[in-house]
Amino acid sequence: MEAIPRMEAQETLQFVTAVALGSGTMKQGQSRTIMNQLQRQARGKVKPNQGLSSEAVAAMHGIRFVVEGKPDG
Repeated sequence: MEAIPRMEAQETLQFVTAVALGSGTMKQGQSRTIMNQLQRQARGKVKPNQGLSSEAVAAMHGIRFVVEGKPDG
């Protein structure tokens, strides 16, 4: 069941992003990029899974993603 931990991670990233945006701790360019993406999603111009990936948002927060390969067989 990989989907539940992945959803929890995405929700945590969304929360961290909201806190960082609200507290003003992000660089102006980063916050503007994220806000623009969120506004486009709210208007329905893009699907929620398009735009910034979880990895891109994490990288903006200094979080490194490591993707492990699937076990053989």
